[in-house]
Amino acid sequence: MVSDKPGAIHSGQFSRSIRLPLRVDPDKVEARAKNGILEIEMSRPDAERPRKIKVKAS
Repeated sequence: MVSDKPGAIHSGQFSRSIRLPLRVDPDKVEARAKNGILEIEMSRPDAERPRKIKVKAS
């Protein structure tokens, strides 16, 4: 249902593509929709995550 009237309710299919600046592990993507808000959690592949390097001071 689509209407230009103020306060009208819109329903139907919607899609959007967004290019991300980092690689994402597709097996670790979760999406939730609640109260009209879409939340998406994405994880970077382990090989792409920053590493911690211990520095020994002498």
